[in-house]
Amino acid sequence: MINFIQFTITRAFLSIVTLLIVCFIVFSLMELVPGTCAERYLAFKNTQGSQITFEDIEAEKVRLGLDKPFLYRFGKWVSDIAVKQDFGDSCILRMNINDLLSGRFVLSLTICLVALIFSYLIAIPVGIISATTKYVSLDQSLKFISYLGIALPNFLVALCIMLFMTVYYGDTMTGLFSQEYENAPWSADKLKDFLARAWLPIFVLGWNATAFALQTVRALMLDENDKLYVMAARARGISGMSLLWRYPAKHSLGPVINSIGFDLNRIFSALPVVALILIYTGLDIARDSVDDLIGKPPDPSELETIREIVLGVPGALGVHDISVHSYGNEKFVSVHAEINAKKSAAEAHDISEEIETSLEKAIGVEPTVHLDPVHPNNPMVKEIKYLLLKKYNLDQKTQILPG
Repeated sequence: MINFIQFTITRAFLSIVTLLIVCFIVFSLMELVPGTCAERYLAFKNTQGSQITFEDIEAEKVRLGLDKPFLYRFGKWVSDIAVKQDFGDSCILRMNINDLLSGRFVLSLTICLVALIFSYLIAIPVGIISATTKYVSLDQSLKFISYLGIALPNFLVALCIMLFMTVYYGDTMTGLFSQEYENAPWSADKLKDFLARAWLPIFVLGWNATAFALQTVRALMLDENDKLYVMAARARGISGMSLLWRYPAKHSLGPVINSIGFDLNRIFSALPVVALILIYTGLDIARDSVDDLIGKPPDPSELETIREIVLGVPGALGVHDISVHSYGNEKFVSVHAEINAKKSAAEAHDISEEIETSLEKAIGVEPTVHLDPVHPNNPMVKEIKYLLLKKYNLDQKTQILPG
């Protein structure tokens, strides 16, 4: 007993040391990435029209604790996890990691355990049938299915099911909820919707585990059937299901139960694949929104509206490079307005202010206006305008360059 306790304590200590070394390596690698979390986030905000200063960056570093030495930050992070169970904030999502994991971890663990239970409920009786059946074709068929379960990767099974559901039912089965119940409060209908879609991750996660467990049960049953105690039981007149469950099946289940930890680890290892399937709907939304996030060109009517507003301001000779950026519920407009190069700085400022005010009143957006000084009477400017009109088959009224 003492040796067992010593072994357990030693293994636990070595596991903790290994985990700390891995965490330190990952923490160190993040330090090698150019720029800090604060700089990357504020740089992104700057692209969305926010005016970011060096003082803002320093204040954000202080708020995130990035002004402290590396070893201090690593030690604080480890101590917060050990004492407060606080994993810190996500640099990308700007949310506390505990909040991100709270609901998702319970849901993920539940799905994994259900997949494990179903894999054993299927593998044990099917493995016993495969080992004891008198029909060779049935045994060979079950063996083939189990080999198929081991050979086919989870992601391929998931993609095949999604393709089948899309072609025949018009539903990719992505996400744990349909769009109707995605953000709805829990109800009987939402629970039915969840159960109707949760079978996919459960099936995918349990696919390999069921195949391995089936092979294990079949091999153990075949081995136990040939042992002397089973032959002795047959000699005493015990046969049928009574013999099967009292002797070979009873002794075969011990090693299977002992392998639960390995099967659970196998299911958890496949969890990232299922997670990709579950967030596929979110990826669809991100794909549909990516143009807004990176600043897609506005539709023609919006483009023409902005163009007319800018050209309606006295002193604005032309407009180009109109872009619209969406960030959450906010929209940012950026335009390049052309003015006469002979205008003074004060006159240029007044034109810029009037363009900003006009756009804000018309479309409710505070724009970023870039002024480009040009010489409207310069022969080269007129020649470039003529070539552009000719190349792109534009109307003479199109304002691409002043003149």
